[in-house]
Amino acid sequence: MSAVSFTERSFQVVDGPMGAADLVLGTLVTATDARALGDALAWRRNRDFLAPRTEEAGAVLELRALVELIDHIDPVARGEQPGPLTLTQPQVVLLAETAAGYVHERGDEDFSPAPERDRLARLGALTQPLLDLCSVFHDAQAELRAHHHHGR
Repeated sequence: MSAVSFTERSFQVVDGPMGAADLVLGTLVTATDARALGDALAWRRNRDFLAPRTEEAGAVLELRALVELIDHIDPVARGEQPGPLTLTQPQVVLLAETAAGYVHERGDEDFSPAPERDRLARLGALTQPLLDLCSVFHDAQAELRAHHHHGR
């Protein structure tokens, strides 16, 4: 049976900023899906950040988070086999938003070349699982906070 991205997953509690407990998600992503996600993230970077724009702190932080995620996914995308990814909640949200945005903005283009049609199909198939994962992540974070709060 071939691997399906984001179906095998586990949450781990890690030390966050200033010693607070935080969650990360460990999951497997296929190389093909990682390439599609990496291409969509690069598209978003080019669309949102390469045009002349004010150097406001928020934009700089957004760009840094985007580039960090591209760099994080790249080793899996360059491989042939599914690879592990460890993601934070903001990274999962960024992936979900980017996949949905790419399909929304690029999906109406007629006569797309085959690689683009394949990318759109993959990203379209990943959008709902990623959105579901955002919800699962949110619930797990709430449970961690409740548990952590009661443990003190």
